[in-house]
Amino acid sequence: MLAPVQREALMVRFIVQWLVTALGLWLSSVLIAGVEFSSTTVLILAALVLGLINAVIRPILVIITFPITVITLGLFLLVVTPP
Repeated sequence: MLAPVQREALMVRFIVQWLVTALGLWLSSVLIAGVEFSSTTVLILAALVLGLINAVIRPILVIITFPITVITLGLFLLVVTPP
């Protein structure tokens, strides 16, 4: 069980990552022709879905790529989880 302070820190981190993802999606829609969002709600939902997928896929990739990570003395982990 996480302490209340740890839960708050995790929630703040998730919200910040969510906002950064939303900003990145918005920026891509401004800069790249063909990337469009019909409304702000769709943009926010897309950022939320990407965040949830990232939260599920990243741990699975870390487990699957463990042998490569051991062989490269941990350097391959930078590919799976960028800083």
